[in-house]
Order: sequence, then C-alpha cells, then structure tokens
Amino acid sequence: MGLSGPPPVPEYIRLIAAGRYSDAYMINWRSNVIPGILGRVCDRGCEPVCRRGRWNK
Repeated sequence: MGLSGPPPVPEYIRLIAAGRYSDAYMINWRSNVIPGILGRVCDRGCEPVCRRGRWNK
C-alpha cells in the first residue's frame, strides 16, 4: 500500500528553499488536511513501496 495521493514534495521543498514558508505550508496542507492526526496514527504503509529506500542502500 502506498499513499493514496502523494503530497507534491518537490514543489513544497522548492518553496521552502525560496523562503516562501506560508506557500509551502499551503501546498502541503491541500494534500494532507489532517497532518496532526495522520502523524499519530499512520502505520507507514507507504514505506515498503517508496523508491527512496533504493537510494539509501
């Protein structure tokens, strides 16, 4: 199981790098309106299918 609708990570990281923190927050918020809840109950179902694991080996 992966994310049902992955957040646009590259987009909000570019905004953070440009110092546009409020814009970055809103980009992330639109894709995840419950981050406080999700951060507490998520079982990390996206990790087994994440491509990042291949890069970290």
